[in-house]
Amino acid sequence: MSTTFKPYTYLIGWSTLNKWYYGVQYGKSAHPNNLWNNYFTSSKYVKEFRKLYGEPDIIEVRKIFSNKEQAIRWEFKVIQRMKIVSSCNWLNRSLAGQKFYIDYHTEETKLKLSVANLGKKHTEESIELIRQASYGKLHTEETKYKISLSKKGVSNPMFGLSGILSPSYGKHHTEETKHKLSLLKKGELCYLYGKKGYEHPRFGTIHSEDVKEKMSVCKKGIKNPFYGKHHSPETKLKIIEANKKQEKFKCPYCHKEYIKAMFNRWHNDNCKLKE
Repeated sequence: MSTTFKPYTYLIGWSTLNKWYYGVQYGKSAHPNNLWNNYFTSSKYVKEFRKLYGEPDIIEVRKIFSNKEQAIRWEFKVIQRMKIVSSCNWLNRSLAGQKFYIDYHTEETKLKLSVANLGKKHTEESIELIRQASYGKLHTEETKYKISLSKKGVSNPMFGLSGILSPSYGKHHTEETKHKLSLLKKGELCYLYGKKGYEHPRFGTIHSEDVKEKMSVCKKGIKNPFYGKHHSPETKLKIIEANKKQEKFKCPYCHKEYIKAMFNRWHNDNCKLKE
């Protein structure tokens, strides 16, 4: 390592993953020869990413300076110019020691925004205008394909953002939020409420045998989300009580009554007593 003080900015990247980091070294021992020899950035996000995906294939010294102030100002300028703050393809989470991207607004600003928008909803007129603006518009197959490509692999803004890199890492919904999310899936609030037959989004859709097989495989054994779990006696009792309220159908072959789901799956034309 050279003892000559030369602060510099640098770029590292995983080109196949489209993940990058732009940084600066300006400490007393700063020198371009340090990069990826005994200096591997001070970012914990880069450290975590290296553990997951190995060493970067792009390691470049971008600019050398005579003092640290120039180096810091240049890093600031480049990060702003390249709009790194709003890009998920960059691992940078701070600028000149100040956090951004995840904690961009201060807690005070967040509170003000929350209070300002509390209780605000679209009027019925606004909802109708939005609906009419989108009604009948369909994407072409070409557009659908482009949208699909833009969300796959490294093009997906969340690609590689697992563990500590995820914006939601360490965060949990409060019980109040869980309750609100639950209510949005029930009754008339559910977006599929009352949509039966041709009104249902999947009406007329039939899975191919290949798709059925894939769905079957991904739900078997340890891959099943209920694998190793068991209903509690209380839950079993609730299921029994709920089934008692459902309409029963009599099988013409075994002459027993079952709820619709059991009747369609194991009886009627599928009954093992059918000759």
